[in-house]
Amino acid sequence: MLYKLPDRLKNELREPLGDVIDEDELTSRLPHDATIIAVGDMVAYTLHKRDYKPHLTIIDYHTQRDEIVEFASDLKEIGEVVVEIENPAGEITRELWQAIKDALESEKPVRIEVEGEEDLATIPCVMLAENGAYLVYGLWNRGLVLVEINTATRKRVETALKLMEV
Repeated sequence: MLYKLPDRLKNELREPLGDVIDEDELTSRLPHDATIIAVGDMVAYTLHKRDYKPHLTIIDYHTQRDEIVEFASDLKEIGEVVVEIENPAGEITRELWQAIKDALESEKPVRIEVEGEEDLATIPCVMLAENGAYLVYGLWNRGLVLVEINTATRKRVETALKLMEV
């Protein structure tokens, strides 16, 4: 384990890092030619349906804790390189952090398949992605969160990291 989410921070980390948008706003807000990072199965599927090609996709084949079946085959079409890792719920492992770092440095689009949970993967994505990249992740029952990676976003995530258990 690299970081563990203490219970006292759970509500704070539920606050969106960017703008909450619906699926129809994607095409007007997310440039197709940008470096895109997708975290979450529904997000990955939504982007796939709209012909976005994320550079990095992180999924666990679950949505709202339920295993997905109906669009799992669509998710398997995403990315040219597939990396399988383990990452327990409420944690960011060294393995996850390194996989994200390697994927962002890769010339080819990467799909990281997580055994466990990918929810906290947004944190290393923000810390490791280049300025100007876009992170898209889902917020339960609210929609998609669109985050343009920049210094301010990184500082906000860095503050949360300092509060997590090491």
